[in-house]
Amino acid sequence: LIVIATHMHAGDGNVHINIPVLSNDRRMMERASFTADKIMEKAVQLNGVVTGEHGIGITKFKHLSLERRKEFTDYRKKIDPDGLMNPEKLVDLDILEKVFTPSFNLLELEARILKYGSLSKLSMNIANCVRCGKCKPQCPVFYPAQNMFFHPRNKNLSIGALIEALLYITQRTQSTGFEILKNIEQIADQCTICHRCFTKCPVNIDSGLVSIGLRNVLQTMGFKRASVPTNLTLKYLSTKSKVLNPVLRTSLLGIGGTLQRTATRVFSPLIKTNGLKQNALFQLIKSPVAKSDTGTLRTFLPDTHKNQSIVFEPEGSIHTTVFYFPGCGSERIFSKISMASIFLLLENHNRVILPPPYMCCGYPFLVNAKKKEYDRMVLENIIILTQIRDMFRDLTFDACIVSCGTCMESLDEINLLQIFDCPIQDISEYVLNQDRSMKINQDYLYHTPCHDSLKETAMALLESHLNGNAIQKIPYCCSEAGTMALSRPDIANALLERKHQALKNHTIKEGAVKILTNCPSCIQGLSRHQGMKLKPIHLAQELALIKGGKNWEIKFKRIVCQNEVVTF
Repeated sequence: LIVIATHMHAGDGNVHINIPVLSNDRRMMERASFTADKIMEKAVQLNGVVTGEHGIGITKFKHLSLERRKEFTDYRKKIDPDGLMNPEKLVDLDILEKVFTPSFNLLELEARILKYGSLSKLSMNIANCVRCGKCKPQCPVFYPAQNMFFHPRNKNLSIGALIEALLYITQRTQSTGFEILKNIEQIADQCTICHRCFTKCPVNIDSGLVSIGLRNVLQTMGFKRASVPTNLTLKYLSTKSKVLNPVLRTSLLGIGGTLQRTATRVFSPLIKTNGLKQNALFQLIKSPVAKSDTGTLRTFLPDTHKNQSIVFEPEGSIHTTVFYFPGCGSERIFSKISMASIFLLLENHNRVILPPPYMCCGYPFLVNAKKKEYDRMVLENIIILTQIRDMFRDLTFDACIVSCGTCMESLDEINLLQIFDCPIQDISEYVLNQDRSMKINQDYLYHTPCHDSLKETAMALLESHLNGNAIQKIPYCCSEAGTMALSRPDIANALLERKHQALKNHTIKEGAVKILTNCPSCIQGLSRHQGMKLKPIHLAQELALIKGGKNWEIKFKRIVCQNEVVTF
């Protein structure tokens, strides 16, 4: 039985013909096609047309007049002379015989193909997308002005289309090379893994996890590309060697950073040249990287081994005990962030327990599809952190403190809350809630990180400590996104331009204006704005300056001398 249902737009005069069918019933499909043809023929006979507000589909094409077809063909030759867009569509009358769509009769075979390509879980993750577009305004890399339309809705549609193309190629050519998956890399790279889309998604699709899944698929199939700067950075972050660490730091952050800044200055007149501005090397030197702080956090602390932690006692009475996880950005690169964090905690009468040197939360490896390294690192972290908690089992911990949003996410993933039986908190939130009397006596700009350890509460938190001053929030991603600026400088540079414009739209007074943030990676991104009187600073550093004055670093070096190295 073929049932014909219609609905229409009264204003347009459109009549939509709906014929419900079972797509795995070939005879029913043939009868439905015959029925549709009869309806179209009758519409033309009554001086109607078969066009609609969505254009012409391949089933209606044959009902167009020869004159209309010729008009369309002539127009198409002008705008698409090579026939790249939908080849042969609306040209070849036999196109229906060449079209491929997945069939329910082949579900078992197609499920095996997807499983072989590590795509079964991925396809299930995006299958429930209702295409509502609520993710669009949340997405940091959705930037139409720079032709960046890779918000989750569009990405889900693209992934679905690529999976269908993969099924077609695999079944028609019996090929298992899966070369078409190389096209997924562009989709996978266009994501900062911020998870903001997840909070608005009505069907709970976490596009951050989808992007990580895509990168893992590419890595598994041997299609994942990684830039040399990214690989060198990950090598540095993975090593805890006392010999190799200083060498890599000097090479990458010292010599490498100096060379990059010099190249930016020397070649800046050429960067806008048409032949060069799309070059990957020139993309890397389009804006200068920030200078790292002198030395790591461990430069100012006693030498310890991988089975030792450090306990710092505050001057005077001890009110609470906290565990502080510095993370790579605060410990290795911008060490003043971790120094300021420890200083603030001790000044507020907290006993501070520090993990062994150079522990990485693993997040940079997770998002770069280094799953083997990530799994090893996570297991090692769980073992060490559990042993630290067991060593200090006589103490009650008030909080696990972080100064980085990705560290917070990673530690939450390994259930640090359960290990230490206390919440994971941002250093600035913890200190400002402890010390209600602390007052902020000047104006600032504020940048919200994609990975926000303050969970969108920074403005309210800071405003509660203002002393008649103002804080302006500057929208958009800083452009750094961890290693994205190294792996995909083209994406990062587009986001940098948008951030630059947002900063220009705000009044900047004479002298350097401080822009606060709570992410080490964002310090790097915000430092790339040449020619602007802008001074990016981590919120913990500014609070340390307010709390301890200009000489807070000297005081830090003195009070951390009161320490005890504990072997666990």
